[in-house]
Amino acid sequence: NIVFVIGESYIKDHASVYGYGLNTTPFLLHEKKAGRLVAFTNAVSPYNFTTKVMRNLISTNSLEDGVRWSERPPLTAVFKRAGYFVSMYDNQRTFAFGATFTFALNSYLYAPRVLKVCYDRTNNNSFEYDGQLVDRYKRDFQQHSHALTIFHLMGQHIEAVKRYPADRQFNHFSADSIKRKEPWITEEMRRGIAEYDNATLYNDYVMKQIISRYTHRNAVVIYVSDHGEEEYDYRPSAGRKGSDDLKNMLYYQYSVPMIVWFSDAFKEKYPTKVRQIEASAAKPLMIDNICQILFYLGGLTSSPYYSAKHNVLSKDYVCEKRIVDDKYNYDRIVRP
Repeated sequence: NIVFVIGESYIKDHASVYGYGLNTTPFLLHEKKAGRLVAFTNAVSPYNFTTKVMRNLISTNSLEDGVRWSERPPLTAVFKRAGYFVSMYDNQRTFAFGATFTFALNSYLYAPRVLKVCYDRTNNNSFEYDGQLVDRYKRDFQQHSHALTIFHLMGQHIEAVKRYPADRQFNHFSADSIKRKEPWITEEMRRGIAEYDNATLYNDYVMKQIISRYTHRNAVVIYVSDHGEEEYDYRPSAGRKGSDDLKNMLYYQYSVPMIVWFSDAFKEKYPTKVRQIEASAAKPLMIDNICQILFYLGGLTSSPYYSAKHNVLSKDYVCEKRIVDDKYNYDRIVRP
């Protein structure tokens, strides 16, 4: 069982599993301490726009090689042809349904010909909260010898207060929880940060619901966010606006959390792969190559679309330039 979870607008520095002061990821932190989870610390998204990221995340191309997303097949088609039962649960499928960006993404993911060759099951409707999408998946769940399940979440998408139920469990942080000292921080900004942190706490709950399905199975779960975001982290601004402070802008909008969880059964059966995951946590990588990790973990290394050079777990891995937004050398600017 391979589970690929694609998050949304996740600021890595707001996750306690990455050292954030508020406990926004209690489940992930617990699993990390238990030795079942590895948090990658140097993952970068090629874009800060969902449609562009998703095309390159699902495609088997590599931007580093100058190959466009449209020049390679989707990873879902490769897995399906290899005999995997492929499911796609997308909570953004009907989001802003009349918008150009939704058409641009859905025409790639869900055109009739694509549906036929890429998936065995998809959801047709979206939900108010990601937890409801997972509930739908649980109702549909069937055991298969080889399965790839993909979740595309709403995550911490803008207007974070709308991304979690307004009950006591998730309406946990308030403006008073935010102890920031910058002179420009206002009460409204503190409230916005607290709402974002609540959405991050809810995302942790959603991950718990997904992972709990696989606790006693041979399974690996890979989570990555499509891009980052800003929530008054270094300036009085939220979202993904331009900035003269290019270093901070690129870090917060393009640096993303990437987490790999594995069950005890997977750990026992594939100790070498687990050691490779643990040894690769600090390596630089661009998430458009994440399909190579999935191919490796899924045993599809004989595929013509597999490249050990682009698989961060491989001894042959090479990370050259990480160019984001098609023009910025991330490592020269952010990590000089």
